[in-house]
Amino acid sequence: MTENNENSQEKKEYMKLFKNKWKETAMKLQIDIKPEDLLSFDKMIALPAIKILYWLGLLCVAIYGLASVFQGGFHNILIGFSLIIVGAVLWRITCEAAILLFGIYDRLGDIRNAIVKENKNIKK
Repeated sequence: MTENNENSQEKKEYMKLFKNKWKETAMKLQIDIKPEDLLSFDKMIALPAIKILYWLGLLCVAIYGLASVFQGGFHNILIGFSLIIVGAVLWRITCEAAILLFGIYDRLGDIRNAIVKENKNIKK
């Protein structure tokens, strides 16, 4: 019986440690997601995911552009720097468009909720 209590206590401590680490990491990335949100569809996780994907994509664009630059030759150097600049801008525009779509979805949900609330007040 005491062994079950010890396991339960360890589990609680582990979950508390996990939640604290999660909050710490989320604060660094400026993400407002709790571990429970990953298992439910009450909160959209796409916006923070897009932010993370943006940085990963930007890193890939930079690496690919620098690889082209270091291949040598004027043509490759020109293509590499162009790729870094144009690729970074296009990737930013793509991620902003995705964020805009999810923002529209959130706003439409707010409008729907306000209309439902107003209709309930009118019927009373």
